[in-house]
Amino acid sequence: MRSHIQGNLSAGQFANKLLQIGDGKVPEDPSTGLIITPCGQVVNSPDELLSKLYPNIQQNLKDQEWLSHRAILASRNDVVEKLNVIIQKQLPEQ
Repeated sequence: MRSHIQGNLSAGQFANKLLQIGDGKVPEDPSTGLIITPCGQVVNSPDELLSKLYPNIQQNLKDQEWLSHRAILASRNDVVEKLNVIIQKQLPEQ
């Protein structure tokens, strides 16, 4: 809706891509669960994704503004769970 009202073609294309991901219509790498079709910034591994999305996570963890500008979209919950485990291993134990 926002892309239609504002006439932002790229926002509309991005919204359509998100719908395709949510509907399970975008292929993914079976070994990593990462999206194969370019959508946003393309990475080659879960570690690369996390290092680009959450650089210096230990220093920025308590900055809610920093955290609010980051999100990972995944087609399935098991992929999200794997990424959560990797992220949690990078955090201080407390």
